[in-house]
Amino acid sequence: MHKGENMDKIFLEFPLCSLIQVGNNYQEVETLISYNIVAHSNKLEFGTEKERIEQSAEHLGITVGSIQNTKMNYERLNKFTQNFMLENGKDSYCRIGKKLMFEVLDGRFDFKQFLVLCAFSSILGKKKKFVRITYDRIRYAMYGYKSKKIFEKTGTKIELLTDKQLKRIIDILHSKKFFSKFTYRNRQIYYSTKLEDEELREAVKNSKIYWKKKQLQIVDKIFSNEIKSELDKLNLEIVTKREQRRLEHGRLRLIKVRSAEGL
Repeated sequence: MHKGENMDKIFLEFPLCSLIQVGNNYQEVETLISYNIVAHSNKLEFGTEKERIEQSAEHLGITVGSIQNTKMNYERLNKFTQNFMLENGKDSYCRIGKKLMFEVLDGRFDFKQFLVLCAFSSILGKKKKFVRITYDRIRYAMYGYKSKKIFEKTGTKIELLTDKQLKRIIDILHSKKFFSKFTYRNRQIYYSTKLEDEELREAVKNSKIYWKKKQLQIVDKIFSNEIKSELDKLNLEIVTKREQRRLEHGRLRLIKVRSAEGL
């Protein structure tokens, strides 16, 4: 399988859980490429299966060495991801540039950096401007698990990266401008693939202020309702006391009238 020309604008997608099959073997990236070729060919309407796979590969700018191996890679990965999602629910997707994937396959891009990028892609998605992401979430996502719960449920035995190791990789990727990063108060880290660093800082600031105002509005509403409730109780007491005095006054008048009639 060989790369084609003008690859920078082409992105390949695959379920996050595909990374479980990849594991720590960078050569399995070829399986992710095969998955995209056949998945795209399945959307084509005309031609034999072989012809559709060839058309798909041409569309993606990839030269396929063996149609049979490409099909086998797809079927193996597709069966695994379908079964995994049936067991663990809907999965998120990774979207990675084709050029980068071939650089990983050729050994020209660090494999663990690639896995961390896949984790970020699955969490940020296509639409989110920025997201607060914890090291824990990245730690499990880079190996194909959308949560620690699912990782522990599967009983996988794999050596996860420490915070220090993750930070180093993230700092390298940030320096390469794969994403922007902002750390709020030394503990909350926000990331974005749509905003520059300065834009991200401004976006986080505006979001913090907005939600604080919302919180204050909610607090004001709660206290306003409590005040209204207390006032309503007091008003009810006032009305009740007036009614009691009116009834008492009427009873006294009745007694006086009856006393006068007795005279």
